[in-house]
Amino acid sequence: MPLFPRHTVALTAEDAFVRHVAHSTAGTAVITGVLVQLFHAVLEGLGSRQSNVLFAISLLGRFGILLGFTTLALGSHPVHPWKWRAPLFAACEIAASSVMVAVLIAMHAEWIGTARARWSDWTRVSGRIVFWHGIIILVFAVILGVTVQFVRWEMLRHEHRDSTAQRIHEEHVKQEQEAS
Repeated sequence: MPLFPRHTVALTAEDAFVRHVAHSTAGTAVITGVLVQLFHAVLEGLGSRQSNVLFAISLLGRFGILLGFTTLALGSHPVHPWKWRAPLFAACEIAASSVMVAVLIAMHAEWIGTARARWSDWTRVSGRIVFWHGIIILVFAVILGVTVQFVRWEMLRHEHRDSTAQRIHEEHVKQEQEAS
């Protein structure tokens, strides 16, 4: 089964668990939110603010988890429904991250700089998550969607199937007109 399918795929019981999770936009987003915040908490606990290397690992790791799981969640579906799947993924990931921050604050494992976060810091931390994660996920989804469509178009042109590409485009326009 290709990573970026052209049509919706029906899953069977024999398909791998990872495939089932990847087809669940909300489920993948919740896992992403939990992993991003746990990764952040562990590296903050190790002192990533005092070490440039740990800080770089923390930043790259969080972006890697966030964008990797975004690709996994969106890449398991055709590009057209990404219009609603990307915002749904962002909303669920933000909610899961915010809940995870609350859990980490309750466990005294959430850090803000060199100090442990308090309950009064939760809204500020969650606000940053809403802003940054939302922007990162949505901008990345647009870039990924454009890239996938461009690569598909180029592959058809490379195979000298320009007429196929044109028919696909015409069918897509027709489907959008019927939907509206």
